[in-house]
Amino acid sequence: MIKRTFTPSILFLILLMIFSTSSYLEATVLNKGTVDLTGGFVSDNFSEFWDLTAGDLVITFTYDAYGLDDDYGWDAHAWAEFGVRAGGYGYSNFNPGGSAGGAGIWLATDYDGTANTFDYNAGQDIDDKLILQKVGGQGEGSYNLPIIPSNPGNNHNFWFDRDETSDWFKNSPLSFEGSNWNTNGLYDIEITLHATSDTEGTAYLRINWNTDDNTRLPQGWESDSNWYTMEDFPAGMTWTGDMKHMQVFFGMYGYGPTGVNHSVAFKNIVITGQEGEEYDAITLEYFNAFASGNDVMLEWITGTEIDNVGFYLVKSESYDKGYVLLNKEIIPAKGNAYSGYLYTFIDSDIRKGHVYFYWLAALDVYGEYKIYGPVKAVGYLNENL
Repeated sequence: MIKRTFTPSILFLILLMIFSTSSYLEATVLNKGTVDLTGGFVSDNFSEFWDLTAGDLVITFTYDAYGLDDDYGWDAHAWAEFGVRAGGYGYSNFNPGGSAGGAGIWLATDYDGTANTFDYNAGQDIDDKLILQKVGGQGEGSYNLPIIPSNPGNNHNFWFDRDETSDWFKNSPLSFEGSNWNTNGLYDIEITLHATSDTEGTAYLRINWNTDDNTRLPQGWESDSNWYTMEDFPAGMTWTGDMKHMQVFFGMYGYGPTGVNHSVAFKNIVITGQEGEEYDAITLEYFNAFASGNDVMLEWITGTEIDNVGFYLVKSESYDKGYVLLNKEIIPAKGNAYSGYLYTFIDSDIRKGHVYFYWLAALDVYGEYKIYGPVKAVGYLNENL
């Protein structure tokens, strides 16, 4: 658990949230510059949240794979990822979701494991592979748009040659950049993400440029064995996640003997979409206050808790003044991503007949509060006291 220190008072921060309103921003275009990744394992994410139910999310960048080490074959290798994952997976920026799945989708990069595969080759020598990936969907056969491919190996625009290719491919109408397949390890990427519901979406990946119409090349399948045509395209993939609270992440994992230093870069990153509200650390199913003898009993039930630190309670005898923080020490989180918890708190500072308002403030690991309430209770004292 990350411990954070807050300079303003906890009560002041909670009150700011109580009287603030949140709304979706207009469609946003963010230029994120360049991300350089070097070493064995490194990953991170951008802070913004994106609501795909309010509009498509389009991510463009140039992937620079020139720094990958190919000298040792499979004894030294690296993979890179760039995509989206639900905000609740704040510390999982590589293959997010784990065995649970349902976290997001991303570009996954790979390359031929043959030693010195990036050295110049005048013939056909496919070097770099770029593919959509999700937990539970790790290969070409996991694509299911517009079809589930009967032969996933018969694909277009998944594998690319870094240097010269064969004359046959040069003359193909499916070639790009004036029949020049020399990528030098540079790839212009466009990922388009669309929500079909609050928890489901589609993803398409386009790579490099078709100079005839100035668009990036779609991925697709070869079904008639005529490699001058592409029958089933654009190829894409369905995926699941919290479409209202997505964040953009990136990472690299590499290994090798002493002296190996893999590096990749994502350059000229532009993210276009509908910026949304931050991810709720909890789903709250119930929050109530009621008289119990001389006290007021507060109860709340969470459905799930992700990145939740705990709770504070605020009390007032008026909706808009006289606020009191009930617990100086945070009530620690007890739920998790798969199940919630029943919490109780007793307020003993009660006067008969007085009306009390209560707010619940959930604090997440990013230092943000989510406010619930108010709920109301009327104080009651036993007549024999």
